[in-house]
Amino acid sequence: MTPTSHQFDETELQGIQAAMLRAAHNAREEARKAGLKIPIWENGVVRWVYPDELTTSQPQDQSQQT
Repeated sequence: MTPTSHQFDETELQGIQAAMLRAAHNAREEARKAGLKIPIWENGVVRWVYPDELTTSQPQDQSQQT
């Protein structure tokens, strides 16, 4: 069986991006509640940090972005 590729349209890409942002936010929130560190990629190396050390914001609804 030969794998096939799929070209995503803009609407699909926006939905995928929104889902990935929500998943990342939820993972950070779960780690924060459990007192666990999470891995981040920074300057070519992996660092383990507590979610509260991150400065990323909560994901926004993609329909509100321009």
